[in-house]
Parts: sequence; structure tokens; C-alpha cells
Amino acid sequence: MIYRLLGAVGLVVLVWLAGLAVKAQIRFTRAEIERQDARIVELEERFATLRGETRRLGAPDRMLPKVTAGRPLGTDRR
Repeated sequence: MIYRLLGAVGLVVLVWLAGLAVKAQIRFTRAEIERQDARIVELEERFATLRGETRRLGAPDRMLPKVTAGRPLGTDRR
């Protein structure tokens, strides 16, 4: 009887620890996504600055690379 009780308590503790691990992983992943979003914004600003500088220096438009990758349409995040 005591073994069943200890087994049940052990399973509850294991599930609880697994839940904590999943929450920690989700938190880490969200932070990583936020860092990547900030980096994307920084790179877009730098690209625009360099593109403007290139135009200012007199490069024809056909020499500038076309922007094919852009932000997705659903840009609102949680």
C-alpha cells in the first residue's frame, strides 16, 4: 500500500518538474524571439541607411539589390 502511495507521489513530482522544464523552455524561446525581432528591426534600419547612402553616392537603381524578403503581413505580436 505504501509503495502505491509513494509511486503516485513520485509521478506527481515528475509531472510537476516536467511542467517547470517546459515553462522555462517557453520563457527562453520567447526571449530569443524578442532578441531576433529586435535584430531584424536593426538590420532593416541599417539596410535602409546603406541603401540611401548608396543612392546618395550616385549608384543607379538597377545596381541596388531588390528586396525580396520582407516582414510578414501579420506583424502584430503578443
